[in-house]
This record gives sequence, C-alpha cells and structure tokens, in this order.
Amino acid sequence: MLEAKDMTIAISGKRLIEDASFSFPTVGTSLILGANGAGKSTLFRCLAGLQRFDGQISWNGEQPDGRVFVAFEDPPLHKNLTGYQNLCASLDMRMRDVISNPSTTMFSSHEVLSKRARKLSFGQQKRVSLTTAFMTSAPCLILDEPTVGLDYASLKGLSRAIVEAAKSRSVVMSGHQLDFFEGLADRVFLIKDRRVIDMTSEWNTEHRGGLDHFYAKHPSFGQN
Repeated sequence: MLEAKDMTIAISGKRLIEDASFSFPTVGTSLILGANGAGKSTLFRCLAGLQRFDGQISWNGEQPDGRVFVAFEDPPLHKNLTGYQNLCASLDMRMRDVISNPSTTMFSSHEVLSKRARKLSFGQQKRVSLTTAFMTSAPCLILDEPTVGLDYASLKGLSRAIVEAAKSRSVVMSGHQLDFFEGLADRVFLIKDRRVIDMTSEWNTEHRGGLDHFYAKHPSFGQN
C-alpha cells in the first residue's frame, strides 16, 4: 500500500495540498480526478520522491525508494537517443535484452524504436515512455494523463496493459478522458480545495451512469 500522511505541498508559497492523508492499495487501480492546476502532477512528483513536501510517504510501512515509477504526461526522453536507447537508459538494461524482450514492442514497432526521440511525434514518444513504465519492476506505477496523444490502437493496448499490471501492482492514474477510465477504476479520488478526497464509496453507489454522469452530479470535480 502506498500511503501518505499529513502531506502538504506548496509551490512558491502557494499550498496545493494541505494536511492530506490517503492511501492507494497494493494491488488494483486508483483514478485521481481534479481540475487543471489542482495539483495532480505535482502530487505524483512528490509520491515518486522528485519534489519536496511536508509529511510522510510509505510503501507497506517502509520508505518507498525505487518502488514508485511515474510516466509523466510530457515524456521525459533523451531527444538524441533512439527509443531503444531510451529504454536501455531508463531500465538499466543491455540493448540485446531490451530488443529481445516481448514487452518492448507492446506500444511501438521496431521502426519507431529505432528512431531518435526528437524525430518521433508526441504520441510516439508517449508510447515509449509508457513502455518504460510497464517494463519496470516497480510495484507502484503512476500514469499521469496516459491517454493524451495516443491513437485508438494505442489506447486499446494501454487498457490491456493496465488491467494486466493491476493484477499484481498498484496502478494510479489521472486523466480527463472519462470513457477510457470507465471500467478501469477500482477506487476514485478527487483533488479539491487542497484535499485528496476518497470518493470510492460514493462512486460505487452512483457509477451506473458512468463517470460523465458522476461528474454531472458532482460539478465541483471540474472546478478549481
């Protein structure tokens, strides 16, 4: 379980999240909802140990070092390296092992992975970044706006990858493409008014109309 206690996140003196305590299960999917600018990406950076915050984070009661991997909305690739080389660098694997791994081409072809990242479209770069996430051994995967830039085939592949990963890992997601996340979320959270609110019980009660219907009943989801 990834657990945060009394977490406060501030940027340039502005508090985005204040005294928040919440947890994500060891296995399964958690969906984080919130308006643009609510602090979702910043929260993810803190959970991965990439940004300072006040409070405590633990994974099953221990320090989460190396146990949380984030695939950010904007793929952080080395632009002068090929897709394959980026995978090698991120996963600390030899080239031959990366090429021979069947998971390497879960989202991309050999042709795409052989190109330098600067020559790839945003969607192609995103697919390389997502491949890295699912190939890691981290028990907690955080997917920041994973659907942005992906075509239909890639979205189908992403859905399958999330379902498979969630059988043995914690998968935390954020996004606004509600039809994609519809059947994937085991737990639903809302970032609003500097709080991280677990809406799962309410979602389980009201989800028959889908996330669009849920948003309509809770208009504050789309406001900040």
